[in-house]
Parts: sequence; C-alpha cells; structure tokens
Amino acid sequence: MTVSTKENLLAVDLELIARLKEVGSWCGETHVQKSMFLLSTVLDSDLGYEFIIYKHGPFSFDFRDDLIALQSIGAVKLNTTVPGYGPSFEISDFANKIREKNKEFIKRHLKSIDFIVKKFGKNDVKFLEKITTAIYIAKNASSESESSWVAKMHELKPHIPFKECEAAVNSAQIYLSEVKQFRK
Repeated sequence: MTVSTKENLLAVDLELIARLKEVGSWCGETHVQKSMFLLSTVLDSDLGYEFIIYKHGPFSFDFRDDLIALQSIGAVKLNTTVPGYGPSFEISDFANKIREKNKEFIKRHLKSIDFIVKKFGKNDVKFLEKITTAIYIAKNASSESESSWVAKMHELKPHIPFKECEAAVNSAQIYLSEVKQFRK
C-alpha cells in the first residue's frame, strides 16, 4: 500500500470530480460515490475508502465525510440551480491549487480515473446504481455463479426488476473483463 496523506486523497477526490465534469457528468453525490467505488474497489487504487451497500448501491461514509471536508474548506461547492435535479459538485480555484500541489500523487491514479470516467461518466444514477451494485456483489460473492449474484442483487434491491438485475450482472461481468484487460 502506498503511504499517502489526507491532502493526497482529497486531491484525487477533486481530480475525479473535475474529470467527471469535463465529460459532462451531472456530478451529483451519487455519480461521485459510484465513480469512487469503481476507482477504489475495482481498479484497486487503494485510497482507503470502505464501501457498503446502501440505499442506491455502494456507498462510503468516509468518502462522504471527505466530500463534506472539501466543501468546508471551499474546494467544492454544491450547485443547486437546475430545478428537478439534486445538487451537483463544482470545483473551485482553490481545488485546482490542491490538485496542482499533489499532481505527482494524482498521476499514479490518473489512468484509472480516466478509465472510469470514460466508461461511466455520462451514465445516469439509475444505471450506476445497478451496475455498481452488481459489481459489488461480484467482488464480494462467495459463489462464482452469476445466477446467485442476480438473486442476491434482487434480494438487496427489490425495486429493481429481476430482468434488470440479470442485465446488470451481465454488464458487470463484461466490465470486470475489461478491467482485467486494462490492467495488463
């Protein structure tokens, strides 16, 4: 594990938000949470965030605390100007200074950040909930049976129709195969 400071981790958080914004992501907390889950868990960037299944899929309370810390120091703000949508993150000039100061640490994670952003940056929260929940189950399953993953997903997320759980597990399998290729 790479030793890092809190500022290094916050800089990676900011880089992820900035890259998501660049590709046109809404960049609400759900978008950012799911992207960090993929970065931390699937691509093994080892940023120290622990994720659990929560209301809309994988969620990290530690990461949420860091997002709140970034707001409190003025590195990000929540933009609530679009009626009908939840708030979205915007980074400040101060955030750019933090990113610049920590660019060497960010560089270690940049290919993985770009992979996540390219693959998922423009998806909506409903899709992100399904795919990240399926990936979470696949990564934590004691069984390698896709049918058991589908059943587990439907048990955890009964509001998602069974057929959509099947499709999400299938998409998760494809994505995890792409991650293996990416790591080579």
